[in-house]
Amino acid sequence: MARRNRCHEITDAVKAYIENAEEKSPDESPLDVKRVAAELRLSRTTLYNYGLDKLIAEGAERQRARADQVKGGDKRSAERAMIQRLRAELAQAVEQNKQLMARLCLVEANAVNLNIDPEHLYRVIPKPDCTTSFAGRENKRDTHRR
Repeated sequence: MARRNRCHEITDAVKAYIENAEEKSPDESPLDVKRVAAELRLSRTTLYNYGLDKLIAEGAERQRARADQVKGGDKRSAERAMIQRLRAELAQAVEQNKQLMARLCLVEANAVNLNIDPEHLYRVIPKPDCTTSFAGRENKRDTHRR
């Protein structure tokens, strides 16, 4: 029994992929033979043999034209969206700082309640003295017997 030709199935899959990719930006979903073959799990030679490379190139051209059109018209709205996002991040950082300051005040108040000078909380803790090495000692009991 002869193997059936998958040309129509592959062509339909490539057309569907191109239509989907044209709506996205070229950075998000680049249209070239290598990427389309990888996404659809096909061989690049299959796409070339069926003449789909021309279809992919046309789709890439439409995608670039649409991206240029969107980029020119929505530049202002993109800047507004960025400003809005940055303001939201700033508000979040301010709220986080307020919570940290409240926590610090609580720690200092607890230190006063425990008769600890709050200034001691901000002193740098000295590193431990590591001049004596305990490496090579076999047993703790042996050191006390000597």
